[in-house]
Amino acid sequence: MLDNEASQDEEEYLNSHIDSCIVCFEEYNLEKEIRELLRSKVNKHQVPGELVTSIRNKIIESV
Repeated sequence: MLDNEASQDEEEYLNSHIDSCIVCFEEYNLEKEIRELLRSKVNKHQVPGELVTSIRNKIIESV
């Protein structure tokens, strides 16, 4: 659900379950808060194309 991987039916089921299960409700909300905090604190930077190419090549060489 947090990763937008659940289907509509799965999401409805999970929401229904979370509404009635305090343990799952607390775990879901904790994970949701952690994700939101990380998103607000992490800065996205553009990586130079040469660095991407270099890393890819090193991965290919190591396989």
